[in-house]
Amino acid sequence: MELPLFEDWKDFVTLLPEERIINVYKDVDFGDLILTNKRLIHLKYKCEYKYRKKIAFMYKYVSRITLLSLLLYPFLFLLLFLSFLFLLLPLLLFVFTLILATRRVEKYWPIGYKQVSFEVPLEKIEVESSEDSLRIRYRRRPIFIRFNDVSHMYEFKKTLSYLVYEVQHRPKETVQYNIVVKFNIDKDGTISVQCPHCGASAPLRTKESEVTCKYCGKQYIIPKKLLDLI
Repeated sequence: MELPLFEDWKDFVTLLPEERIINVYKDVDFGDLILTNKRLIHLKYKCEYKYRKKIAFMYKYVSRITLLSLLLYPFLFLLLFLSFLFLLLPLLLFVFTLILATRRVEKYWPIGYKQVSFEVPLEKIEVESSEDSLRIRYRRRPIFIRFNDVSHMYEFKKTLSYLVYEVQHRPKETVQYNIVVKFNIDKDGTISVQCPHCGASAPLRTKESEVTCKYCGKQYIIPKKLLDLI
């Protein structure tokens, strides 16, 4: 399944081992919000303003024409008397200028990513929320996330809360091995090692470094220097 991300997202984000993307939320705080099973990442947009520059170009010249027409309006009115067209022309140009001035700031086209705004591991964040925004706390620093669609915010909060709980309360597996420190070499050259757990002695017959004690059933490690003696 193709992810709804720009092609350059791998230039900013490298997935960790066994990390996978759960969901991508578009146009959140002027960027994309990536939720994985281990992290929360926000990539800020890199935008192109060709339409904005075109509007600004038109705005500059239309505003000059409007100003010139206002200055010349008394002379045009005297020359053409009560011409209805020239009566409305300055007003129409002025309204058109206001429309261009308003629209030129709002239009942008994302073409890629500019930077990573924040990158937070799920195991170290706290989730909070309000009516129109979501706040997460990481290292005592609040991060506000604003969604254009409130329904997307609720969906994201539900998924994030579940993942955070799963990560923070997942039992951590710990594997503990003890290393043999006591051994004995018999007269016939047989090497006997003592289990570090129960103290039982057993002959060393193979070169396997990991051995299970036949008395207590626990595992222990044979040092390489001891195995070289066999």
